[in-house]
Amino acid sequence: MFNSIKNRIAIPIIGLLILMVAVIVSYVSMSAASLVENFADDRMSAAAQAVRAYFDALERQTLMSASAMGNSAELIRRINHGTREEIW
Repeated sequence: MFNSIKNRIAIPIIGLLILMVAVIVSYVSMSAASLVENFADDRMSAAAQAVRAYFDALERQTLMSASAMGNSAELIRRINHGTREEIW
């Protein structure tokens, strides 16, 4: 059975094809996993940057509000008397 030329050529070729398919599948799998990991890292970095920018904006608004309140005697009087409706 293994003595014919057809079988001597076909069996190693089939084995090589199976090996090549296994190598290609494993390479694609690792490459896709790497791409997914990089994508997740980039999204986390973007989210962290957005949160940082939001907190920086809130800090600036707070400083502006504190500065405005410190300079306005009328605003301080209304807050101290609890008449917050008149502030708006």
